[in-house]
Amino acid sequence: MLVKTVVASNVLHNAMLNNIMRSPMSFFDTTPIGRIVNRFSKDVDVLDNMLPNVLRQSVQSMGRVLISLINISYSTPIVLSVIVPVVILYVLMQRVYIPASRQIRRIDSTTKSPIYVHFSETLSGVSSIRAYAAQERFYENSMRLVDYNMKFYFGSIVAS
Repeated sequence: MLVKTVVASNVLHNAMLNNIMRSPMSFFDTTPIGRIVNRFSKDVDVLDNMLPNVLRQSVQSMGRVLISLINISYSTPIVLSVIVPVVILYVLMQRVYIPASRQIRRIDSTTKSPIYVHFSETLSGVSSIRAYAAQERFYENSMRLVDYNMKFYFGSIVAS
């Protein structure tokens, strides 16, 4: 399973890079570099770091739940009358949770792009920033962008 996720990550990265390299110049004029870097790093990070653990945990959890339900149903069949409404309630709650969680992650991703843009522009103009003694202003702007992003990042952690 781990090998497959590494292969999937490599395939995704190569496909994304191939599409970026074939993009017209107008795409780079209208799309901030931070958004492109954010997309690359986030997608590859999910496949490299998160997906193997999530798959393993999901398989383990489903196995445990299934075995527990079979044992409970065998020993006390009346419990099935409680399990069915609980499953229905769970499905209804998921219909609310999944769109909200997706929106929070989307906002988190959107607020990361300005951080990458600011970092890239700061590195490009570091000599000018030092020449005009504007380090404090750039530092404060960077901290403001990170603080704004952290609001949504922490929200996504809480919602998970």
